[in-house]
Amino acid sequence: MKTKTRQTKATAVPDAPAGEHVFSLISNEKLRALYSFMVKCRMIEERAGKVIPQRGRAGIGTVGQEAALVAVAIDLRPDDTVLSSDHETLIRFIAGAPLQTIFGQPGLTSLSSAIGIALANKTQKNGRIVVVFSDRENYSADAWREALDVAGTHELPMIFVRPNAQIDESSNAILKLNVTAPTHHVPAIPVDGNDAVAVYRVAYESINRARKGHGATLIECASFRLHHEINLKKNDDAIANMEEYLVRKSLFNDELKESVVAAFGKELDALSKLAASSHSPN
Repeated sequence: MKTKTRQTKATAVPDAPAGEHVFSLISNEKLRALYSFMVKCRMIEERAGKVIPQRGRAGIGTVGQEAALVAVAIDLRPDDTVLSSDHETLIRFIAGAPLQTIFGQPGLTSLSSAIGIALANKTQKNGRIVVVFSDRENYSADAWREALDVAGTHELPMIFVRPNAQIDESSNAILKLNVTAPTHHVPAIPVDGNDAVAVYRVAYESINRARKGHGATLIECASFRLHHEINLKKNDDAIANMEEYLVRKSLFNDELKESVVAAFGKELDALSKLAASSHSPN
């Protein structure tokens, strides 16, 4: 029996002319927070070898995926559960864990564990959700398909995220891989993975939907861009795109970026020194 997956593309709502007062569903404070965490994630990526020398860059690898990670994780609660072998460290940081406590902690490792926790959350009606990031090919297609099927059939409070979904360049359509084959009643929402505002709007609705007991959602983050060299260069960097968006809303200037970089740079310097001293010979 064939089942259907709803699919709609989400993009940021165009801005009003400068100076024109409009109502926004996303507060200025939240927009600045999205941008700040995106910059911090890239800084951690760039300095991963110094911050966690024993792991080098393993388990980071977020350049180009900052919009998806931050926009989905920024509204998670401390008691929510995340499954992401590649990005779990940063997701814990975005969700509010102190920087010095997030490295080296064991995390959730299996889809079956994620499903089990989601089932318990639904039974207890505690409002907690489970977020699964499909990083690299860490699980078989059958395992992914089964997880999506179970989540859809039982209306589990889960969010599945493909932070680097592939697209067909001839049509800008999401390529439907085996792991995201049509599943039982799981809405699949493609969104521009380089547009943090668009991803946040989808994530916000999906998270609220899950917390209220209305089931799972699949968020597919890809780059919906024109296939011309000039546009590729312009639209390829999620952080640059966010800066342009904030400029249009009169929320960005160089001082904002400099203050984020300077303050967080000091935190990373302190963490790097701590990591170096803990691994130096006695």
